Amino acid sequence: MKPFSPPSRHFPELQALVSSITRTVANPQNPVLAEQLLGKALDQHPDIKTLKNVHSKIYYLSFHENTSLGIKLMRAYAACGKPGLARKVFDEIPERNVVVYNVMIRSYVNNHLYNNALCVFKDVVSGGFTGDNYTYPCVLKACSCSNNLRFGLQLHGAVLKVRLDSNLFVGNGLIALYGKCGCLLEARRILDEMSSKDVVSWNSMVAGYAQNLRFDDALEICREMEALQQKSDAGTMASLMPAITNTSYDNVLYVREMFLNLEKKSLVSWNVMISVYMKNSMPSEAVDLYLQMENGGVERDAITCASVLPACGDLSALLLGKRIHEYVERKKLCPNLLLENALIDMYARCGCLDDARKVFDKMKFRDVASWTSLISAYGTTGQGCNAVELFTEMQKELLFEAG
Repeated sequence: MKPFSPPSRHFPELQALVSSITRTVANPQNPVLAEQLLGKALDQHPDIKTLKNVHSKIYYLSFHENTSLGIKLMRAYAACGKPGLARKVFDEIPERNVVVYNVMIRSYVNNHLYNNALCVFKDVVSGGFTGDNYTYPCVLKACSCSNNLRFGLQLHGAVLKVRLDSNLFVGNGLIALYGKCGCLLEARRILDEMSSKDVVSWNSMVAGYAQNLRFDDALEICREMEALQQKSDAGTMASLMPAITNTSYDNVLYVREMFLNLEKKSLVSWNVMISVYMKNSMPSEAVDLYLQMENGGVERDAITCASVLPACGDLSALLLGKRIHEYVERKKLCPNLLLENALIDMYARCGCLDDARKVFDKMKFRDVASWTSLISAYGTTGQGCNAVELFTEMQKELLFEAG
């Protein structure tokens, strides 16, 4: 998954800052002002081109060993999906403290390099530093996302030693870790012992049960939240997703009620509800919900469209499928493998093989599902020659990619 890179905010202000920095570099008589301008530019979420420009000026002014600017550089590179460049900055900082280590750990975690994050934490320990309430939640997330229970157990011991087990974010991290690794009794014990909880605490427990396909237990947590007047959110709904396939109609209604009672319906909550309907063979309800989004002016994304297109195929709703395709092209949501496969499948099931083929031919990347959807459609409509021809083409392409 490609990390999210935030766009530069306050773009004119950022450009003005870079111009000011350029003038300062040309006449570097006030190093304090130069440092302030560089730091402010890094705080504006620059894009990678602007960031490298600012970094070069930091080098030119011999600020590359400045800890404060180094931390801001690391954060900016990580936000642009460049943890390797963040690591280079980290390596050049001569005097590191726990804050510097925390930023490097977070840079790796936010870019899904969990083992790298754990290695940096080992350096924290071997360097004689003590992790804090920012270190442990991040490292626990690395353990959780990499299913590294063994390391997580060691972390839990370290947390107890430094008496951070009562910290809300550490507690949430421990629940997520134990839940993800199937230690549900331990996760539940931690939840029960927490002196303060937030919606993330409860959602982590819901997710733990759902990931282990214990849907009834997950719903029981939701009911506990309700009884304690802890409002659920889109994260609660998303946490239920792993266990909500082919469940009872009553359970689907419960999730629907949760959706309807949300104070603010985020895009995630809409997408989850559509997915719940589709995973429980309720295509009409999925389409109705999509139409509510469309009529209400809710911006749909690739996940929304990919989730509802199979419903169009189920219902032979070709006109809606084409309207969604037009929306996809207008919003430039492709290339997106999942979405393009859904379009091929929708057109194929609606009998529009020429349209399915057009989507297929435009794809930059294909997987087995892309090929098999179209091959199957040719086969079931009596176009055996096209099916065999495409199958042969698939074998050649997959063989070429493998070799």
